[in-house]
Amino acid sequence: MVERFAFFILLILTALNAQSQDIFINEFLASNSSTNTDPDFGEHSDWIELYNDLDTEIDLSNWFLTDNLIDSTKWQIPEGVTIEPKGFLTIWADEYDTSLYHLHTNFRLSKGGEVIVLFNSDTILIDSLVYSEQILDISFGRYPDGGSNWEFFDNPTLGRSNDTPPYLKVSKPHFSLSPGFYIEDQILEISNADSLAVIRYTINGDEPTESSPIYTSPIPIQSRVGEANGISMIRTNLDPYLWLPNWAPPEGEVFKANVIRAKAFRDGYQPSEIVTSTYFVDTEIHSRYATMPVVSLSSDNQNLFDDNTGIYVPGIHHRPGESHSGNYFQDWEKPAHIEYFEPGGNLGFAQDVGIRIQGGTSPASPQKGLHVIARNEYGLNRISYPIFQNDPSKARKLTEYKRFIIRAWGSLITGNLFNDAFGQRLMAKSDMDIQAYQPAIVFINGEYWGIHELREANKNSWYYQYHYDIDREDPGYDILLHTERNGLPYAEVDEGDAQHWNEMMNYVNTHNMNIPANYEYLKAMINMDNFIEYMGHCIYTGKWDWPNSNDASWRPRTPDGKWRWMQFDMETSFGVATGLSIIFSMLGPQYNMLEATIVGTDIPTFGQYGPHPILKKIYNNEEFKADFIRWFDEHMENEFHPDTMNLLLDKMTAEINPYMEEYRRRWPFIRDLNEWEEALEIVREFIELRPGYMREHLLAYEMGLITSLDKEVEKMG
Repeated sequence: MVERFAFFILLILTALNAQSQDIFINEFLASNSSTNTDPDFGEHSDWIELYNDLDTEIDLSNWFLTDNLIDSTKWQIPEGVTIEPKGFLTIWADEYDTSLYHLHTNFRLSKGGEVIVLFNSDTILIDSLVYSEQILDISFGRYPDGGSNWEFFDNPTLGRSNDTPPYLKVSKPHFSLSPGFYIEDQILEISNADSLAVIRYTINGDEPTESSPIYTSPIPIQSRVGEANGISMIRTNLDPYLWLPNWAPPEGEVFKANVIRAKAFRDGYQPSEIVTSTYFVDTEIHSRYATMPVVSLSSDNQNLFDDNTGIYVPGIHHRPGESHSGNYFQDWEKPAHIEYFEPGGNLGFAQDVGIRIQGGTSPASPQKGLHVIARNEYGLNRISYPIFQNDPSKARKLTEYKRFIIRAWGSLITGNLFNDAFGQRLMAKSDMDIQAYQPAIVFINGEYWGIHELREANKNSWYYQYHYDIDREDPGYDILLHTERNGLPYAEVDEGDAQHWNEMMNYVNTHNMNIPANYEYLKAMINMDNFIEYMGHCIYTGKWDWPNSNDASWRPRTPDGKWRWMQFDMETSFGVATGLSIIFSMLGPQYNMLEATIVGTDIPTFGQYGPHPILKKIYNNEEFKADFIRWFDEHMENEFHPDTMNLLLDKMTAEINPYMEEYRRRWPFIRDLNEWEEALEIVREFIELRPGYMREHLLAYEMGLITSLDKEVEKMG
């Protein structure tokens, strides 16, 4: 309400000021990826250009620029700034809020559209602009300088007259029908504001080209029941890992939606952006997916299933007999359109994005996970929607994301499916950096693709910028993936560097951590509460393919930045491997994960896991031991109490249970729902028996019966 009132006042003031205006907001670029470089910081930043239409110099000292209608003094032009007669002044909108050799505001411009307002030193409105969505590397300016007509420029004229030919682009097609759920057949009409434009469209997810069908009459939108399966019949893996199934066709016809994509063309003009809408038509559609969101992904079939360019198939990069090969293991990103429908069919958000195959070994699975990434080159560089508003973790407070994951159950596509999400959600009320979870139905190019799990992506600095409000570029973050090389722990740099980590580990490896002063020094480099919580969580749940795998840490690059750990890939937890083979029977509720993490252990066919390089050094420190045991005592009475765990397991089971039969027919790797229930029963048995075994392990630890083989440093000071 306040912003609407401010906008109304802005229109009145602009009208009153129109006859006496001398200084203009003349041009701006709100999405700069490669066009103009800021000479102070060497970055491609947003910018605003002012123009003086007078034949005399104008003093702009203490004038104001803002992008907020209710904050007229948001950024003040410094004392002594002038603009020459018929001259231009460039102001970089990059949030640096400084004046080195050039001016820098304390705000950025939104590519999606907002306002730019100029006030003089008495906060009298001088000029204003309300703009809509902008184009990557294309500026928007008055044509001519100071005029009332605005045009796009594909050759931005920063600091000089807007005298280059305007950028000509066809406007987007307009659809008469909103995307969503329909119980009856519909008719879609497509129009364009430009009467000379030719609209072309597709119905299979492909991007329209100049060879696509021309729109000449309304398109029927109707039920597709009875249509033969299409892309769901394409083989999506070969030679998978032993724990993953071979591709199999769906059991019967899959449910299908209508995907319409349209683009406008005109000679001498750039084609329009693609408009994409998905329509679900079925008499029972509102009850079919009544309690679960639906995601429709549309991308040119060549991006997904072509042998040469498709990311979802073995393709030309598959080597016979090698599981870790195929197009899906290439570091490829493809353009796509995503539509998120809330339970019941209302559209939550829709935009163009980039997609990549997600996972370490799971790309070799028939059903694959996908990274979904917002970038300027696709349109909006953020996803402005509370995807995880119903998750109990801290992600419920977020309304904006740079990226998220559409996960496909990892290694448990033949098991209980949501083991990883269950393990992480146990810690949802804690301060751990976990991946929020929302199950969803996914369609690809109109064909039912099964239940997936939408997950927060926590192995990147965008996650930490959103949750901790520390800029990902300055000071930035160190993010490390912990593996091993030649049998020794190795910190692989994902972002930042490993200098602080290596210095810390050198200290740990050369000092006796049983000495209180040494332990205190270590606590200045590690968030010890977080370390204890992370260790305890992995140990209690039996995450056996860890450490030195599925292990990562991060810190802000601030002077006092401490290391914390992030949780991910917990699908091996809760003893589920015991259902695979008798050789994994040791990994049930009786497995002494505490000892394995301190000493290390060999897992049949998988090799050595552990010891954890820090835990093995500090496990005998009296303060740490007391805090560690206390943590288990508290959590075994709360999050890890069998009643609490069973309640959560039952809730998550009930959430996807109504949709399991359709999913099982699409990906027929669980023979029937009884087999799914048997997989869940393994987890329930772990929940009931784990407390007794865990207390035995803790007692042995407390009594000093667990001993690391690495004892030499304890002799040091």
